[in-house]
Amino acid sequence: MKTDLLHSECLVCKRKEEQYDSSALLCREKDCLADADLRALERPNFISKLPVSKNELDLAALPPLDFRQHAQDMFAMTAVPGFQEAGQYSKEQEKILKGLLPFQDNLLGKQFHLRCGNPILLQSKKLGSELNNVDDAFILDFSAYGWSNTLKDPRSWAIINHALGEKLQHLALWTAGNAGYSLSKIAQAVNRFLPFRERLNVYSIYDSYNDSVERKITFEIEKHGGHIHTILSQGNIIPPAEIQEQIYNRHMIESDQIWCVTDGLEGVGNEMYKLIFLQVLSKLKPSHVFVPVGTGNLYIGAFRALKHLIDNKFLPGSTKLIGAVPFGNNVYNDILKNSKTLNPRLREGGSNLNLGQPLMPKLVGEYSPLRQCIKHSLEEPFVEMMQITERSQKHALNALSNEIYREDFKVSFEPSSLAGFSALLDSQNNGEHIGSALVINTGMGNISENEENFLKSGSGLRRIPA
Repeated sequence: MKTDLLHSECLVCKRKEEQYDSSALLCREKDCLADADLRALERPNFISKLPVSKNELDLAALPPLDFRQHAQDMFAMTAVPGFQEAGQYSKEQEKILKGLLPFQDNLLGKQFHLRCGNPILLQSKKLGSELNNVDDAFILDFSAYGWSNTLKDPRSWAIINHALGEKLQHLALWTAGNAGYSLSKIAQAVNRFLPFRERLNVYSIYDSYNDSVERKITFEIEKHGGHIHTILSQGNIIPPAEIQEQIYNRHMIESDQIWCVTDGLEGVGNEMYKLIFLQVLSKLKPSHVFVPVGTGNLYIGAFRALKHLIDNKFLPGSTKLIGAVPFGNNVYNDILKNSKTLNPRLREGGSNLNLGQPLMPKLVGEYSPLRQCIKHSLEEPFVEMMQITERSQKHALNALSNEIYREDFKVSFEPSSLAGFSALLDSQNNGEHIGSALVINTGMGNISENEENFLKSGSGLRRIPA
């Protein structure tokens, strides 16, 4: 997919190109290829170049958080006191914001009268008061989005708006469930209004070698019109070209008509995450941000936002971004293992003494298309990683399942979403003072029977449907 709507910028060396091309996303500069030469045959699977708007970033154009002052789709809202801004959000600001979005127009809203929804910023007074080293605890709740009830919805919104604007009908992705589920639900809603030959097709590819992707999960994607294909990868990385070949063999669709939107490869979703984090972080000004890291798309969106705010003195350099990865098989350990120069950036937590692996299927795995971007982020002093163990995940589950907290705030979460909460709860064991903590709840989407049973094991939990 090529577009003149967006610039391309390498996150590592900052080199810009006029056109964004999703088929050539690994910068060829020497520094950007460092460590990637360990996987020379697999370079098409990694990216360092991300899309950026051709318009200059203007933080004043980002919507207010206070829900009484705006009804801007996709962006965060809150009823927490203290976020009301002087004046009303103007038409001029809205026009500038439109120029920052990673798609030409919100066709899903204007043409099809659909809404993406909004993540909700919550404040937990009880959680903050019970952690003796935390002054204030906030939660950015992505489960409030209305399609898959996960972080994947703003990403899917950007992808489908861009696809509609560029006349791209065929979207293919490697998925463990939620990314394909979210895309399929929105595409199905659009297809009801389109002639047969103009309808969107979503091809969800998953690894038959991976037994964590149950039939229950793939059925939910098929139920909403998505196509399911399996590839026996035996743990190897499946490049976009092979995904395109699979679809050609089964549907006779040429590769240049297929946009590979595997999480991290699509670009426009990451730009959407960056804008959401710029909105929230510039107004909340937290001292610590806790983000789950799987593929790293959401995490890199948060990193890009924090980097901009710190570099431009909107936030102090002492602000911390803590990436939460599952203990054992994760992208951080793979980067560390294959890097000759990177020093460990692991944050200490009391539960790290227990070596059990948590149940976090959406976060497990060494491969990420954003590997070079994640590696680059680890060179920044404001970034740390924390490994989440089985013990710390269960600690977070029991805390969030407790009636005390459920009266304080109500969020829906799946096992992988507990990573950020686990990192916050573990952080109280290292003695560091946390002024204002922001935890990202990635939501509750398409989950397996094992994940359901795990959630039901939480003390007092009554939020899982029968």
